[in-house]
Amino acid sequence: MTKVCSSCKEEKPFELFRRLSRSKDGYTGRCKVCIGIKDKQHRDTWTDETRAKRRNQVSEWRAQHPEKVKQWGRDYRIRHPDQTIARIKKWREENKDHVRETSRKWREENKEYFYALCESWRLQNMERVAAKHREWTKNNPTKVKEGTKKWRSKNPDKVKTMGKRAQVKRVKNLTDKYINDLFKKQVGVTSIKVPPGLIEAMRVNLFIKRKLKELSA
Repeated sequence: MTKVCSSCKEEKPFELFRRLSRSKDGYTGRCKVCIGIKDKQHRDTWTDETRAKRRNQVSEWRAQHPEKVKQWGRDYRIRHPDQTIARIKKWREENKDHVRETSRKWREENKEYFYALCESWRLQNMERVAAKHREWTKNNPTKVKEGTKKWRSKNPDKVKTMGKRAQVKRVKNLTDKYINDLFKKQVGVTSIKVPPGLIEAMRVNLFIKRKLKELSA
């Protein structure tokens, strides 16, 4: 349904008019835009004393009616989601230091909850996390190298354990590195380059020896 604004004479939907219970149709005669323009013209005539008095009145009313203020805010955000998001984004851009400090303080006070949220998100987005990690690793080789070196220096026992596990896997799977190191040890020359064909032949020979040992056990 629509009605004609008594000020701009344009036909507009009822949603663009303010509610007024004492009117016949339940809405004001002027639309919200025209009322806003008139209100602004009136406010421009206010003195500094009047403005200060009005601000105090509004502050007192808001302090006395917190639930109404919250409800109006919720209603506005529901009706104007795009404007709300744009306003929040602009405010965050203009107050980066405050946002950063507030976020850091919240994380410190809610460590367990924050870590649980992060872990839940990672589990739900494993492919995305892995892709982002690969991209970051590819673009930051120096940082990766420095981080690895720093971690290894702080965790010598873990490094030793990991090395042992890796060696067990190399022996079990007869990897090229294991066979290459084994051949160099047998011939006593560390600088020699073992041909791929010889590595494959040694792998087959070792595999056969293992099978015969299993059968004879």
